[in-house]
Amino acid sequence: MRKVQRGVFAVVVVLAGLSSAGACQRDGGDVATPDDEPKPKKTKKKDPEPPKSTAVAEKHRAAHETCSNKDTPPAATITYGPRMPIPPGPPCKSKADCTSKPNGRCAKGNCTYDGCYEDKDCAAGTSVCTCDQEGERGYYCKAGNCAIDGDCAESGYCSPSWSSSCGAFLGVVGWYCHTKKDECVNDSECTKDKQQGYCAFDQGKKYWRCGYGHCVG
Repeated sequence: MRKVQRGVFAVVVVLAGLSSAGACQRDGGDVATPDDEPKPKKTKKKDPEPPKSTAVAEKHRAAHETCSNKDTPPAATITYGPRMPIPPGPPCKSKADCTSKPNGRCAKGNCTYDGCYEDKDCAAGTSVCTCDQEGERGYYCKAGNCAIDGDCAESGYCSPSWSSSCGAFLGVVGWYCHTKKDECVNDSECTKDKQQGYCAFDQGKKYWRCGYGHCVG
């Protein structure tokens, strides 16, 4: 009778141990459950990049120009640029009063003189000596990173640019190479909500893009 009781007791102990082991496997942290599996990370969708322009530049500068240093137009024929600041200079009533430097002109009561005649006259940070009588300044160097198409190996075009935020208000502010990132090349590509914009070089982004802002005043 004692032997039977020992056997029964042993079986009960073994079963209890198996039950306890199963409970440890279910409740412990060693066995992965579906809730413990790593969840895939959500990737943020990138905004689609604007299409790149493949147009041919309508406005570009193929060769250097030399401005005439013997034919400064009289004050009456000077084309005044939009909102171009008046340079300081001695007062005058006519061209005859402006003789301290070559090719002086009397513009709005002040003597002004040409700042350059060739691109090579331009200092670092500027590139093109414009031969247009713009504003009261006469010939002067404009900003930019190119003077002719040959300076632009990537695109082959050096074009004049308005301000990317003010449009035509300041006229041509500089000459810049076109790039492979350009969103536009010509003004005709810039239309939005039936509004005609302009293609200009963005100083921050370093490529050409459409602009729709216009300064007034």
